[in-house]
Amino acid sequence: MDCRNLDDVYELFLLGLLKPKEAAEVREHVERGCAYCVDHLREAAQSVYFVLSGAKPRKPPQPAKSEILRSLRRT
Repeated sequence: MDCRNLDDVYELFLLGLLKPKEAAEVREHVERGCAYCVDHLREAAQSVYFVLSGAKPRKPPQPAKSEILRSLRRT
């Protein structure tokens, strides 16, 4: 796995938005101790934290809520 290809997916990985196969590849790569990716994953974690900490909790509209629940049942 080429680290430069991961630069655009760290945040998606942390938010659980990657397909299972992609997420597994990122996880395995990072667990091997790639210093570049570990550093960038830390930066992404900070970005995700700051973005989410400023968000106000909201209820999703019913169609979105139903779709979210269906997708959770599939995984």
